[in-house]
Amino acid sequence: MKRFIAVHILVMVAGFLCVPGVGIGGSASTSVNMSIDVNAECLVSASQVDFGDFAGTSNVSATGSLSVQCTIGVPYSVNLGGGSHPTANGRQLADAQGLNFLLYELFKDSAHITKWGGTDYIYGSPLNAAGNGVVQTYTMYGVLYKPQISLPPGLYKDVVAVVVSW
Repeated sequence: MKRFIAVHILVMVAGFLCVPGVGIGGSASTSVNMSIDVNAECLVSASQVDFGDFAGTSNVSATGSLSVQCTIGVPYSVNLGGGSHPTANGRQLADAQGLNFLLYELFKDSAHITKWGGTDYIYGSPLNAAGNGVVQTYTMYGVLYKPQISLPPGLYKDVVAVVVSW
């Protein structure tokens, strides 16, 4: 009798598992929309323009670089300010006391023809380009003008703002 009950229970369980929709797993699905709004963005960095030692008897040339990385297809302008002591004749390096100045200029070209300026320095023009998603590097060509030998020796400095507008 025990055997009959055990077999009967086994048959009932097996029959229950075979009934459609009872005891069997199912599934449901949906989809999830993904989105992102990519904003126009630019990054900028610059290296120092160092004229080295200056005797004041001839022009001294030096270069520095600007690196710009903008979102693909974004038009941008690289503006260089007039520095701390701009004049109509050019930018100026100042001694530590701010009393003596050395005249210099920054250019977009190695021939020193096209002055590099912008909205803050109207004596030159900005560099205009479009972003390609990777770092784009530009050379700043500096010229320290002669003759300026009647000045006291020492370190002369200036700070020029670099503004990338897009």
